[in-house]
Amino acid sequence: MQRDKWISEAVRSADSLSQPGFALPRLTCDTHMHILVPDARYPAIDEPRYTLPPASLSQYLAMASRIGVKRMVFVQPSYYGTDNSCLLDAMEEIGGRCRGVVFLPPAPPASLLDRLTRCGVKGLRLDLFQAKTANAGLPEIRAMLKSSADLARGLGWHIELYAPGRIVRELISYLPELNIDFTVNHMGYMTEAEGLCDADFRQFVALAAASEHCWVKLTAPYRIVKDGSHARADWMARELIGAAPSRMLWGTDWPHVMATGLDTGAIVGRLETWCPVKAMRDRILADNPARLYDF
Repeated sequence: MQRDKWISEAVRSADSLSQPGFALPRLTCDTHMHILVPDARYPAIDEPRYTLPPASLSQYLAMASRIGVKRMVFVQPSYYGTDNSCLLDAMEEIGGRCRGVVFLPPAPPASLLDRLTRCGVKGLRLDLFQAKTANAGLPEIRAMLKSSADLARGLGWHIELYAPGRIVRELISYLPELNIDFTVNHMGYMTEAEGLCDADFRQFVALAAASEHCWVKLTAPYRIVKDGSHARADWMARELIGAAPSRMLWGTDWPHVMATGLDTGAIVGRLETWCPVKAMRDRILADNPARLYDF
């Protein structure tokens, strides 16, 4: 049955964005962004979750130049499923200052994996929202994680979890057993709307502190708290940074699907509130992503 779609609007122009109130380090990396192009070469999956917001590479680069981003990680959006053509075309145009995180089809051929690695792909993304929609149970999700980790390990990649907070909570004790680097999107996506509480989030913070393989993306605070207030997302970000500053990553989540009018400059500016110490902030913006993505 067709689900209600998120309706995306036009992306905000770069020249309307504010600029951060602090100096970004020279090699600042945006570790979470998407390119979405209305082009017949890049077909959508059946029943995507949202309408496509035209978000071209040139629009992204204008935004990145405006706020001071020099490196970027292209993350395959769910809109295109396992067809990574749009992402790869953008990566090939940018070259060495970008990396990629992709979705893969079942049993991907060696030729595809080789091309992805040569282009600079460093991560395998797992859509656990889709697994939840398909009513996959925890044993099935763990089996998927195990097989994905084994594949990624052989390629020198990491795995990336795009997952509801409830599933993240159920996986906290299992993830370290995978023995591979993994990133978790959007501060664990632990929302009160899903019934998750502070104690659940603190378990996730403990995972970040204890596991050398756990990397967290300090992305999309507007997905965590949707009423326009900042307090809870700010608290979550500070807790995570305090627990594992050497494995925190920052990203714009551009083009902010369902919130395309947001000021990306203001989003990066929030990092100063989360992390007022410049040396630690520079680590999050430049040094940490350089290690994980092998810049």
